[in-house]
Amino acid sequence: MAMFREDQKQDIPPPPTGEIELVQSASKGEFESFEKLVEIYLDGLWRYALRILGNEEDAKDAVQQTLIQAHQSIAGLRQPEKFRSWLFKINRNKCFDILRKTGDRSGSEISLTQEMDAGSLTDLTSHAPLPGEIIERQETRQVIRQGINALPSKQRQVAAMRYATDLTFQEIGEVLGLNENTVKTLFQRAKAGLRFYLRRHL
Repeated sequence: MAMFREDQKQDIPPPPTGEIELVQSASKGEFESFEKLVEIYLDGLWRYALRILGNEEDAKDAVQQTLIQAHQSIAGLRQPEKFRSWLFKINRNKCFDILRKTGDRSGSEISLTQEMDAGSLTDLTSHAPLPGEIIERQETRQVIRQGINALPSKQRQVAAMRYATDLTFQEIGEVLGLNENTVKTLFQRAKAGLRFYLRRHL
């Protein structure tokens, strides 16, 4: 995964060429258009679900449920340009439905670090600081996971979405029901909280 800085991804990029037309067509019942949308976003939905849920079976179930609901509900989507954040909001809700059913009410954003590369972790823990070779050590990654898990829920959710998807701050806000400035603040607090945790435990 590429390393992101907090000054990146702040402006929402335009939807992929033809996406709005695909959404409009799919909303009118054109299944082929919906299939093309699935091709665009399937990988991102899968990555996010896997990192939230921590196992492939549950992630597969969450993505399948997401696509079923999206297909059933797309006719009611009033803003085709918001399709991406709308879709990821469904995905997030399905993931947390599964967490509740399995008894894990804390959320599993801590699994975020399981597949993050050293560059992403260096950014998340910047000003700690932690050299990449130290971050690669299993015991260090375990402390980072514990630090993320110790964050307040909203901060943990923002950090998870920031690093597990390519959503912008504004889109993350749309998924979580928060405004963009609040998301940015939560992300900065998450980074500061994690740095403080690491200074005490490393």
